[in-house]
Amino acid sequence: MKVGFSGRPAPPREMRAPFGSTPLERMQRYVSACSEMELGCLEVPATLVFGKGDWRNQFLSACTEPVRTEPKRNPSPVDVLVRVRFTDGVDPRAAESSPCTAATLTYARHLIRLFGGALVTLQFKPSHASLIGKAPVPTGESGAAKVGLVVDFADQSGVQAAARIVRKSRHYIMLPIVAITLDNMIKAERQIMRALTVCYNENGGGEIFVYLALPQSGAAAGRVASRNWEAILETIANFECSRGSDVGLLFSGPGSEKHARAMAQMVSALYPPRCGAGVESDLVTRIGSTVRIRDVELGLDMEYFIVAPEQASAKKGFLSSESPVGRAIIGQPRGSTVQVAAPGGPILYELLEVLNN
Repeated sequence: MKVGFSGRPAPPREMRAPFGSTPLERMQRYVSACSEMELGCLEVPATLVFGKGDWRNQFLSACTEPVRTEPKRNPSPVDVLVRVRFTDGVDPRAAESSPCTAATLTYARHLIRLFGGALVTLQFKPSHASLIGKAPVPTGESGAAKVGLVVDFADQSGVQAAARIVRKSRHYIMLPIVAITLDNMIKAERQIMRALTVCYNENGGGEIFVYLALPQSGAAAGRVASRNWEAILETIANFECSRGSDVGLLFSGPGSEKHARAMAQMVSALYPPRCGAGVESDLVTRIGSTVRIRDVELGLDMEYFIVAPEQASAKKGFLSSESPVGRAIIGQPRGSTVQVAAPGGPILYELLEVLNN
């Protein structure tokens, strides 16, 4: 679980002067700032990194400088999302008069990835759906960043419109916004789980970034009890374990940086990395794993393929992640012993083998 915020972090002291004049230097400033705060993700407006101007010319200019195309030796520890204004990325009216302008989103995708960005993000509203439908679909050259449609999950029509676009083109994914207020923490917890499930299914798995929109009054957000935040984190952690997907939390609104830092410390304390130095990630059970388990009392070995509940089939050996055995072994490494409640008493299972394709 990664935690970050949407905004502009202050660069480390030693990097504040002189101000970097290139997108690469600016990107490095923000990554360094987040690393110092022990944050794992960040969303910044495109103008902070690239300034204003034509995406196509910026991309072509960057490609003429060999240093920009060298492969990175040390992958960034921070996922940087770059917010592009909707009018900058999708403008079918301009497309009618200028093929170059019609390709701006494609150039943006390449340029942002070129300088280390993880995703291009667009604030999405239902009214945008028809414009995206008329605009050229971004081409899929290897290496281009995907476009995340950031949609308010309280707006059912917006969710449905974004889902239709994601199904039509694999170059788009959905990213949910969930509002956080003093009186809706329980509702927010349920909405986050729903948003994660919908986005996971529509995006075809993979990493998901969830925006937590704080109240306009920063003081109000500060009065949310720690136990409420812990409940939300537990919901997300359970989702990660059951689906084998990584989730990034991005706070937005007043005090977002402060909340991100506090939440990152809470995540570190409650959920230390389970797939770090002590446990190899390819040996941890998740949806999509093939496992071989042993009934310790009977000495019988069984093999299952872990699937989502709707795909479960006893005849095919497809074990639901929500079944008692599935819930017990999800997130467990090879060699673990788990106990499962049964009508005749608890049953011990030993996890003999985990295979993740």
